[in-house]
Amino acid sequence: MPVVFETNKENRSFLSVWKIKETEKQLAELLSFTDLMRNQLKLISNPEKRLEWLASRLLIQRLTGLPPCVSHTSSGKPNLNKSDLNVTISHTKGFATVLVSTQICGVDMEYPSPRISKLSERFVNPTEEKFISGRDEPTYHAVIWCAKETLYKTAGIQGIIFKDQMLIDPFLPEKSGTLSGRILFEDSPCQVYDLSYKITDEYYLVWHW
Repeated sequence: MPVVFETNKENRSFLSVWKIKETEKQLAELLSFTDLMRNQLKLISNPEKRLEWLASRLLIQRLTGLPPCVSHTSSGKPNLNKSDLNVTISHTKGFATVLVSTQICGVDMEYPSPRISKLSERFVNPTEEKFISGRDEPTYHAVIWCAKETLYKTAGIQGIIFKDQMLIDPFLPEKSGTLSGRILFEDSPCQVYDLSYKITDEYYLVWHW
């Protein structure tokens, strides 16, 4: 089982990253399927997406010991059927990650690519641009994107605008560390979220638990 990173918080929250090396057949043989899961997988035609779906379910199975049967709310938030645990899922090129927790949580991962910086005007605001200030822009942009995706998954606020209604506080990127983010949504009180991150040559990872 190619788990390349794992961490936990006070035995209440567990995060795991899987590097996908198996074939679809090999992944499927490790998974305990329900009828719902078989039907969900049938709806996915893209081979890469099928691998990511299988790997994420295997991580849920591994972390919880429960059948990894996941349904989604109307907003797209995953729910682990017949469990009070919170679950959040992300995947990117060749990797899948899952975080399960007794607390509200969120996770996002992305693979290094120039496309993130090309889209940065859509999610990086002027305040954040000031502390980036021409330094390692690809890394900053990727971590900020993952951080805002994590905030979105954690807060569950529909219609939130990443650029205008989320703010990542200044940080200096290292291989791993913590940073903080804020949600500035209409008349709601400003809430600060503590985020953790990990930077590797193959992926960026941000999570909240």
